[in-house]
This record gives sequence, C-alpha cells and structure tokens, in this order.
Amino acid sequence: VLLSTFVLTVVIDLTIAIQVGVVLAALLFMHRMSEASEIGFVRADEEREPDEAAIPPLPAGVVVFEVNGPFFFGAADRFRHAMAQIDEPPRVTILRLRHVPAIDATAMSALADVVDRTRRAGGSIVLSGARSGPREHLRRAGVIARIGKANVVADFDAAVRRARTIVSAAPGAGDEDQDRIV
Repeated sequence: VLLSTFVLTVVIDLTIAIQVGVVLAALLFMHRMSEASEIGFVRADEEREPDEAAIPPLPAGVVVFEVNGPFFFGAADRFRHAMAQIDEPPRVTILRLRHVPAIDATAMSALADVVDRTRRAGGSIVLSGARSGPREHLRRAGVIARIGKANVVADFDAAVRRARTIVSAAPGAGDEDQDRIV
C-alpha cells in the first residue's frame, strides 16, 4: 500500500495517490478480517480447548454451529455456504456466537436468510452466548424477533436445554444423534 501510494504520488498526483492508498488499505483490512473468522460445524470428538467442557449428548435433529472471530461480510458468505451444506435440515440448529466480538449488516442479513430458510423447513435456530454488542445489533435489525426471544440464551447449556424442549415437542423426539455438532 505504501509503495503504490508513493509511486502514484510521483507519477500522477498526491490526491489520487491518497485515494488509491485508502481504498487499498480498506481492501486489505477487509481481507484480513474475513480470514480471522472461523466458521463451521464442530464434532463432539474434536479436540477442545482445555477450559472447555465436553459437548453433552444431543438429541436427534440437533446440530451445533460455531462462529469464532468477527462476523463480517467475508465470513457471512462462508456461513451461508456452510449452512447450505446440510443435507437434511435439522430440527434445531444451535448457533454459538460466544467468540464473536462484532457483527456487520452483511452477516446479519446472512443470519436472517438462514433463519427464514430454517423456519420454512420446519426447524428452529437457538442463539447461544452472543455478547452484548452483537446481540444488540441483532435485536435492532429484527433478527432476534425472527428467531424468538426464547431462543436467544446466555450459554451453551441453556441452548441444549432449549433444543431438547423444542425437539420434545416435535414428532419423532427421543432419537439419539450425537454425530452432528457444529
């Protein structure tokens, strides 16, 4: 960025060089932020951090999906893609947002799309551990209203309890399926 700004200053004009430098710096920042986010399914048998408890057995039809890092536009596309990879729509998707410090409009839109698609397929989304900043942005954007306030919980244990409640109200409840954890 510095080199291109310098060259443009000498060859063209300082004003143009500064504009191009700002745009290049913004693009570089956006790329780095999208790379800093991890999005995907986590399986129960995966290695966990030492301070994390093991994931409890989940009822059939429940999957867990976790987002780590800033939930921005680049991560939103990966989120949509990962959610589209699910062959059979689960009854409940627990979305863990405990390590999401910030969320932007693109990610909120992606989340709203996934919520709408999940509801049309007869499923539910349970948000787990969202920090106050992202939770407030989701509330203002109307995403929490779409999900339902009862489906926005403080921690993972509460999310599992809520998922059990939802599944027990559904036909076919009681089957054990611990294989799909996100």
